[in-house]
Amino acid sequence: MAVKVLAHPSVADRRARGADARIQTPLELHNGWEPASDRPDPVAQLEEQNATREPDLVPVRHGRMMVSPFTFYRTNPPRPSNSGFKSLRENPR
Repeated sequence: MAVKVLAHPSVADRRARGADARIQTPLELHNGWEPASDRPDPVAQLEEQNATREPDLVPVRHGRMMVSPFTFYRTNPPRPSNSGFKSLRENPR
């Protein structure tokens, strides 16, 4: 079995990509951002999901969510693309 070697961008390349991204979406565009009016309430979604989970494990899940977003997303299926989020690039102000 052949091992596939991945080429990773250098630190300078990653820095340049970050600078380009800041030019395309400057921090000023983040001011005044508001979620879409039809966006579901995240707390209501969690409460709805808790109803179908093992009650003893709900606090474990909440504990993982409090540690970091990465542990939360690692334990959950991907969110649907119609979650109401539009990036600032798609919907600039």
